[in-house]
Amino acid sequence: MTLLNLCAMNKIMLLIGAALVSFINVQAQTRQLEATKLQKPLLIDGALDEEVYENLSWQTDFKLNYPNDLGMAEAQTKVAVFFDEKYIYIAAICEVDPGQKRSVRTLRRDFDIDLNDNFTVVIDPLLDNTNGFFFSVSAAGVQAEALMHSGSRINDVWDNKWNAATKTGTHQWTAEIQIPLKTLRYSSSSTQWGMNFLRMDIAKNERSSWNPVPREFHPIELNFTGRILWTENLTAPRRNVALIPYATAGVQSNAGGANNEVFNMGTDAKVALSSSLNLDLTINPDFSQAEVDAQQINLDRFDLFFPERRNFFIENNDLFANFGFTKIRPFFSRRIGLSSNGNLIPIYFGARLSGKLNKDLRVGLLNVQTGTSDDSPYPNNYTVGCFQRQIGGSNLAGILVNRQGMDSSGVNGDYNRVLGLDYNILSKNNRWRGKVFYHQSFTDENKDWQYAHASWLMYRSPTWLFVWNHEFVNKDYSAEVGFVPREGRGYWRLEPMIEKWFYPKKGILNSHGPRFYLDYYSTEDLVKTDHEIQFSYNFIFRNTSSLNIEYSNEYLRLLNEFNPNPSDTTLFPTGEYKWDEVSIDFWPVGRKKLSFGLSGEYGTFLLGEKLTYEGSLLYRLEPYLQLSVEASFNMLRMPEPYLNDNLMLISPRIDVSFTKKLFFSSFVQFNDQANTMGINSRIQYRFKPMSDLFIVFNQNINNDTGENINRALVVKLSYWLNA
Repeated sequence: MTLLNLCAMNKIMLLIGAALVSFINVQAQTRQLEATKLQKPLLIDGALDEEVYENLSWQTDFKLNYPNDLGMAEAQTKVAVFFDEKYIYIAAICEVDPGQKRSVRTLRRDFDIDLNDNFTVVIDPLLDNTNGFFFSVSAAGVQAEALMHSGSRINDVWDNKWNAATKTGTHQWTAEIQIPLKTLRYSSSSTQWGMNFLRMDIAKNERSSWNPVPREFHPIELNFTGRILWTENLTAPRRNVALIPYATAGVQSNAGGANNEVFNMGTDAKVALSSSLNLDLTINPDFSQAEVDAQQINLDRFDLFFPERRNFFIENNDLFANFGFTKIRPFFSRRIGLSSNGNLIPIYFGARLSGKLNKDLRVGLLNVQTGTSDDSPYPNNYTVGCFQRQIGGSNLAGILVNRQGMDSSGVNGDYNRVLGLDYNILSKNNRWRGKVFYHQSFTDENKDWQYAHASWLMYRSPTWLFVWNHEFVNKDYSAEVGFVPREGRGYWRLEPMIEKWFYPKKGILNSHGPRFYLDYYSTEDLVKTDHEIQFSYNFIFRNTSSLNIEYSNEYLRLLNEFNPNPSDTTLFPTGEYKWDEVSIDFWPVGRKKLSFGLSGEYGTFLLGEKLTYEGSLLYRLEPYLQLSVEASFNMLRMPEPYLNDNLMLISPRIDVSFTKKLFFSSFVQFNDQANTMGINSRIQYRFKPMSDLFIVFNQNINNDTGENINRALVVKLSYWLNA
């Protein structure tokens, strides 16, 4: 195919993507609540016995969201909102049947709101339907909080100081929440905020909300918030400065080596520069308390994606990390401080400025300096700058990513840069979502045509789901600080999907319906390299368990020799491969004390056959103990000269909540494919709000020899200081 034709094809796909931006917004129903100003602070004990609660007109009439949205919730909730110079207060009365047990799975902070009895508030202070806050308290008084972005996505690693308490009665349990104004980002001149209140009642299997939300959406969606009307202007927040110093000490060793003592100190700082702009600083950060990655069996020829788990990079990361698509990310923070072999590279310092300059403009600036390691001999500086401009319910966003290397003489070395624009689409009723982007990379090799572009559009109604996706990555496009598994190949991707849902009025099924999905790849010259065609039928039961039956047809054109089995040195030759698979997945009620899940897949694979079956088993002694095990088995049967093999991954886990402040967890992973057994055990003691003592043990062992690969025992102490 000629260059002229390729350029024409690129223009056509960009025009198609741009054309998908046009759609009709429909205004959602909106309730209003007037917030009362208090003359003296409330005592947060959950009792609701202060004078302010006398003769109060509570807001009620919570409407169902699940299992349907056809009427009022049986488990009704009453809510009231107050404020003073320093705090916002939310009070709730959650009605229950006499003798009804409150279901609380854990005493650990940041619980799952769909699996515990809880009351939750969602806040959109700037009414942009995009960014906000999420605060929840379980019936046992356990707290959970998160930053919200993209209208409905949450970042639950975000932590901050706030207060909540509950009290249990015969016919109800009550909750009080106290949120410091300095914790939030808002305009003090605003007369109203977006807010919604959610209630989860496990015994009745009900999810309800104050402002109605259609059942095809979760009630945390910011587009469906009601309005809180402030009777007086909120005070401008005081400057909020927090220092979080830490110290670590421990011993570590590698294969065949002696134990080495380690000691480290550093600090993080959080500075609120304004009511909507925040500065985060870190010096010599340590991430020893972060949980290890959940391993996977990889039978593909491309790298797997593992999420970021380090707090400094996760907080407010949505502004930096949401550019591009899942498999075309211009910025992926795990590229900083970790080598290609997974070894740690020291981070000397980092700074992140993020927040809103005004109602419609959000900005971010990140800079991190790393040192050297055995497999990264030169230091690097990483800079990421981005903006997000609100345009109605949608937004235009831009990003610049720069990795600047330093050679041995200390002058500028090699570099990699990516410049990109994303247009994010969101309708007022959430039925339409989409994105169109164009990214250009720049390297010291000065190659032309280093670019990628894509479009995605989704329409969702109560009974239909339509998704369109196209992607194009030029073979010279290079995002070294991003995640692009097929980088250097050059490809087109098409990914349409259609779902249809039926909602029976009676019976055990809550919903069911068919699904068609296509994942299609070709070279830049439009020569097909991969496809996956799926036909499936999904069943969702009223008790929240699910069953999925699926048939898929696979096609693969190997451009390089490859074998998915690491123990087999005989490679499959380049050429075309076709196979078919059938699978059944059953996932049970996640709210039961004893639950299990099973999935199985069988079919041809490359030149042979593959049988995969996975399972999970979970037992809970609420709210103190959770025991679980997950297992995956892949049986590969190949003709000679290829090896037959069984690849197994078994992952038992134990989580113990002794109190709301003391926790223990241990996670073991036995991996045949990697030929290792990994152990990660942690004790966490939260002796003050946001201040922790961690004791962490990590070890990796060779499965064949039983020898130690690496081992570490670390004690970490961190303390939150408000200046």
